[in-house]
Amino acid sequence: MKFSVSVLILFVLLVFAFAGGVFDRSSSAQVKRHSEKGVAATVKRLGSKGSIRIVPPSEAGQLGSLLGDPCDFAAPIEFGQTIQGSLTAADCQLDDGTFADFYVFTGTATQTVTIDMSSGMFDTYLGLANLSGTFVVEDDDGGGGTNSRIIANLPETGVYVILANAFDPNTFGNYSLGLAGSTVCTVALTPTQQSVPGAGGTFTFNVETQAGCSWSTNYDIYGFINFVTSGGIGPGTVSYTVQPNNTGADRSMVIRVRGQDFTINQTFLVCTYSINPLSASHGPDAVTAEFMMNTPEGCPWIASYSGTGVWTSTELKRGPGPVVYTLSANNGGDRSSSITVAGHTFNIDQSGRNCTYSVSPQSLTISPAGTQHGLFTVNTQAGCTWNFSGGFNYVYFPDGYGGIGPGSKSFTVWPNYNFAPRSWIIQFSGLTTSNIGFIQNGIPYRTRFDFFGDSRADVGVFRPPTGQWYLINSAAPSANNQYSFGLGDDVLVPADYTGDRSTDVAVFRPSNGTWYFRDPGTGSYSSIAFGTTGDIPSPADYDGDGKADLAVFRPSTGFWFILRSTDVSVDIIPFGLTGDKPVPADFDADGRADIAIYRPSVGEWWIRQSNDGQVFAAQFGNSADRTVQGDFTGDGRADIAIWRPSNGFWYVLRSEDGSYYSFPFGTLDDIPVPADYDADGVIDAAVFRPSSSTWFINRSSLSVQTIQYGSAGDIPIPSVYVR
Repeated sequence: MKFSVSVLILFVLLVFAFAGGVFDRSSSAQVKRHSEKGVAATVKRLGSKGSIRIVPPSEAGQLGSLLGDPCDFAAPIEFGQTIQGSLTAADCQLDDGTFADFYVFTGTATQTVTIDMSSGMFDTYLGLANLSGTFVVEDDDGGGGTNSRIIANLPETGVYVILANAFDPNTFGNYSLGLAGSTVCTVALTPTQQSVPGAGGTFTFNVETQAGCSWSTNYDIYGFINFVTSGGIGPGTVSYTVQPNNTGADRSMVIRVRGQDFTINQTFLVCTYSINPLSASHGPDAVTAEFMMNTPEGCPWIASYSGTGVWTSTELKRGPGPVVYTLSANNGGDRSSSITVAGHTFNIDQSGRNCTYSVSPQSLTISPAGTQHGLFTVNTQAGCTWNFSGGFNYVYFPDGYGGIGPGSKSFTVWPNYNFAPRSWIIQFSGLTTSNIGFIQNGIPYRTRFDFFGDSRADVGVFRPPTGQWYLINSAAPSANNQYSFGLGDDVLVPADYTGDRSTDVAVFRPSNGTWYFRDPGTGSYSSIAFGTTGDIPSPADYDGDGKADLAVFRPSTGFWFILRSTDVSVDIIPFGLTGDKPVPADFDADGRADIAIYRPSVGEWWIRQSNDGQVFAAQFGNSADRTVQGDFTGDGRADIAIWRPSNGFWYVLRSEDGSYYSFPFGTLDDIPVPADYDADGVIDAAVFRPSSSTWFINRSSLSVQTIQYGSAGDIPIPSVYVR
């Protein structure tokens, strides 16, 4: 293949002339030698089409005789270009019998170039040199196989020549030649300096560089410059902020970008200060006001304040601007305060209301269940401000903690679920602070199915054919606890009927509507007739005295009958329909069980709250679900909850926010036995598996517990209130 662009070179021979006629082959064990031609024979003239030409003096005026020599020709090649060439017998033949083509490109000092030559028809050979012959690189097989590759850093800016050669004499064929080079980045800054006033400010300068070149900024004096733009890629703009110069002397700083300096010269700032006005007078109301600080831009100042009821920011500020201050309401006598800024004092006078206060009551005794209807009465003059503070772990003020003038303040006290009483103090503040004392007894925490008084529910079964109760004492699992009490048709109704924090063994006999209780001390029994055939026994502490009350739900009429342990009176309350299931629990955290039903036909819960008589309803569950309500989240309120036999999932509707969560625990034929088995006040999900008489307990504070206890046909006792 021939090229029509004339060049100056027989490149290889020129280099050989200076290097003794030898190319050092770094990629081949062989060395290719060329006979000495000398400069006159190797540096030819350029063609007639405007290419660069170098002509030795000995050949001046003889260009015409050389125009037909193929060794005078070279073709231009650009970075990123790949040329498909061909060596033929018409190309330039070197003295060693090999043939070559020549290519030229312009490179830049420090630039890295990569030259690749490949051919499937002959063994390639590459050379690279500058025009002076002081830089020579060559390669035979550096490209893999018989292909060639040169990677070189150029020593200077100028024209370079590529030799595309065959290793062996008289070998020809097609080849591919590619040239690649790194981007060479230069940077220039415009302008190169900036004069900045003493107040500082934000300024810019431009960075001129090649596309793709990255740059960043640094500076020689720290603390005076902040960069908005601290770097970039390609041409860009540096935005920087110079801080005010309060040093008392001019200063200079240098920003550097890739070795180029940008100089900043800044004069020092002369600051003077004054305020306007010098004083102010205010009435007794709380107020926000201001006065002006007059100073040049950039001058620093800090305010401080002195006196009662006044406040202003003490942060560092600069330049002219308002000094904003606030005064609290003055319930007492007239008072004075001041604000000092940059050596100037602003005086403030504020008149007072001379308020007097009284609050009642001064002390309170709250029931263990708490209250939502507490009330303080405050007596004072119109416009006088006051507030309550402290004790907020137990007391909540729904309409805020403060007020103005005479009035009242409602408050709520949470139930006390601790065993012991508690007391606390809140403060009432007007001109002075007075303490108001609270005392509240605790609601004894009673764990359902805790037969031995250790606050843990106990594993146990009832065997209908023999009327035997079998119980594992969680505090002493090896002890044998067996009681003969009841008949096969009795309904189990274990609960704490005596208030001793232990569950009592008890049954309800539907045939005669009688409740039977076992005395834990003597083993004897007592009985009370309360109910009739068809009633569903639902004992719970409905009056908050720490004792379970006898209660039945009559599905035929939807009525509840509750025998209150506090006064032995009977409450008769209509709440429910035929087909409903009783699910009493303390849903409102007042220490009393709430009347509640679950309607399986539509999956609805209906709850009559004992604290205010309001009715709450929620749709949660379906007709095949089992009710397992209880405090699963530990907030003192029972959560609506169901267990679904079809998939073994527990679903809990959080009492805190109405959201729900679910988790798997159990299989289709299991019986749910929820209770607090680890004494942490939280109901644990648990199931009894009749096929193997195995208990699986997912303890909320401990690991899952597995216990084998019972036999075929036994009734797990903690399941008796699951509907």
